Amino acid sequence: MARAVGIYGFETGHLLSEANYAPASTGAGNADQGHIVGNVSIETSIVHSGSGSLKVAPASGANGYWSYYSLDSSPSVRFSRMYVRITSLPSSNARLLAGVGETYGLKINPDGTLTLTHGLAPAIVGTTTMALTDASHWYRIEFDYGIVSDPAQKLYIDGSLEISNENFGQSGNFGVFGAKDTVADTYTAYFDDIGYDDSSLPGAGRVALLVPVSDSARDTLWTGGAGGTTNLWNAVNNIPPIGTSSETDLTQIEHAGGAAGTTDKYNANMGKPGGAGGYLEAGIGLYSKINGVQPIICSGEDASAGDKLLNFINLSNPTTTNVTNSNIGTGALGVFPSNWYSLRAPVLSSPAIDLKVVPVMTVIRPETASRVASVCFMGIYVDYTPMGENSVNVNQAVNRAAVW
Repeated sequence: MARAVGIYGFETGHLLSEANYAPASTGAGNADQGHIVGNVSIETSIVHSGSGSLKVAPASGANGYWSYYSLDSSPSVRFSRMYVRITSLPSSNARLLAGVGETYGLKINPDGTLTLTHGLAPAIVGTTTMALTDASHWYRIEFDYGIVSDPAQKLYIDGSLEISNENFGQSGNFGVFGAKDTVADTYTAYFDDIGYDDSSLPGAGRVALLVPVSDSARDTLWTGGAGGTTNLWNAVNNIPPIGTSSETDLTQIEHAGGAAGTTDKYNANMGKPGGAGGYLEAGIGLYSKINGVQPIICSGEDASAGDKLLNFINLSNPTTTNVTNSNIGTGALGVFPSNWYSLRAPVLSSPAIDLKVVPVMTVIRPETASRVASVCFMGIYVDYTPMGENSVNVNQAVNRAAVW
């Protein structure tokens, strides 16, 4: 990845905490629970890496899909990578991926080949020669959606160029996984280790999740949900998140506002879920290439009156860009996911980090108003390529200057 813009690994245990899901008033998304429709879920036994993947299994005549962003405001990105495993093929072609507004899509055919389409009609961009018939294989699928100055859509499978058509180039990306429309027959597909990039094809990669494993620093007004002042990390590392309306020191942390300054923070040492701190402990090999890191949180408000602002960054190893202050809710939180919102910081691409040093993540309360803001999950998604795993193929040579 050159300039990564999104990392998704399905490691958080819930599809809402995977999404860019926020109140429309924040400008960070849209309060639309249409991210999760029909027969779609987190899978824990069939995975490409880590402990989770996305399972979509639309039934005959019924849809089943997940979208990582509001269906009306998915950001435009030129390149993407995803790993796909098909364990049950449809009896006729069926939607596998869709772009915003369904102006383009990817269909899976009964013989396992893929057909790339454009427009609502739709027109056929091309059909692959390779068929996804090996039910035990994770196929790496990459897209170049094209731009005005380079008007060609391209599709690669396991590094081989399968489709290229100069008549259908456009900026965009697939943000809907599964069948948003009804399908003629049932199929079952799994997605994992998804990466979006605005500079070049991402190449091979895996996704790991780091979560809090110990407290690093705490300003006074950050406490556990029941007022605890130690081991706050134990409330923001639950997979899936378990935030509640009757908060405890194990379900969420909170800040009641009223600070003298606007930089009150809670810092957490990050590492393996249920284990020790650090990248190596999270399963990232010592000589891996780190393609990008992306901090995420799940947050909410105790009461709906007044704004509650939060922001968050990866504080060290590496230091990421501070997100814009977000108004974290539009209604009193309940049991997760009710009125809890998932926020993502910008991806830091190709960071210089020391895999032997524990990273630190921070969440900040940047206001003095006396209003309670809560956080029930903190995490860092890491896209990486293990040493020896090919991250570049011959078709990507024009897009990259060097092989890592």
